[in-house]
Amino acid sequence: MKFKLKDKLLRLVPFQGKDFIGLDIGKSFVKALVVRNSKIEKFFIKKNNNDPFSLFVDWVRKEKLTRLEIHLSIKGENTLLRYISFPKVDKKKIKEVFDYEVIRFVPFNREEIYFDVAVLDENYSSREFFLLLAVAKKDFIDSIIKQFQENNLNLTTAIPNSVNLINLYLASASKEENVALLDVGLSSTLLNLIKKKLPCLSREIKIALSDFFKNLSKKESLELPQLEDEIFQKKKELPYLKEVVEDFGWQLSQEIKSSFDYFEVNWGQNVNKILLSGGGAKLKGLEKVLTNSLGIPVEIWNPLNNFKIKYPKEFFEQGEILATVLGMSV
Repeated sequence: MKFKLKDKLLRLVPFQGKDFIGLDIGKSFVKALVVRNSKIEKFFIKKNNNDPFSLFVDWVRKEKLTRLEIHLSIKGENTLLRYISFPKVDKKKIKEVFDYEVIRFVPFNREEIYFDVAVLDENYSSREFFLLLAVAKKDFIDSIIKQFQENNLNLTTAIPNSVNLINLYLASASKEENVALLDVGLSSTLLNLIKKKLPCLSREIKIALSDFFKNLSKKESLELPQLEDEIFQKKKELPYLKEVVEDFGWQLSQEIKSSFDYFEVNWGQNVNKILLSGGGAKLKGLEKVLTNSLGIPVEIWNPLNNFKIKYPKEFFEQGEILATVLGMSV
């Protein structure tokens, strides 16, 4: 379940055996990894600045990796995922059929988008497939392509962040249970629901770490860079930190609860646990607030624990924020 950018189209392709760079340009950190022969060879992580793309370009040139394919993780209002029941057709022609049907499922005109569609469950019912539809705005993708081309870099693939998170979980899931993947980033929060290894809902929630830092800044009278140091480097305890974490967790839980209610009504089951990743997973006490608010166990998801690879100690310490980019390697 991976969507490839080729000839300006999002396509479903396998990556096994390919050599490539996986790239995730987040609001807080730029993360990248090099995969050769299906194994992770190198990591790159750098604090974001006003020109994060240049940080990546400089690293690629320094490491002499400019000839490798680049797979880019994408999210935001210019991308969209939809889970759809659809009448069974010849699987080889499903993309062709959807070319006429896609506008029924998205709030965009056909000429404004690139899309791909994947069959998740061939036996959803006697007459229907269960599908994942991925959509990206053309102007958004085209602007990205241009930026890479201007730097003589070989961008070949665009993969929605949620797809990377789902792939990572499915690659390591040891049993079938209903799981919510909650990735709390600086600009938005990604929620993915998986029913016994079948993805069935993906949402991008606007409540994010930026809201948390804004509220904490008012309480503590500190700017964002200093707040990040105080919290994530654990330099000292902030008097209002616990209070703001609790408020933030409660607001986030209300958004999450609506999706859980939808899941219960439409699938007739409950979520068994939540795996928490992203910068939010580094907020002390957030998992307890969510557990108390939702009545569901919340675990911190450090995906590096599932990889038998050598990496510097500092990468293990940042494991929670690497889930998206690591999902590109499985």
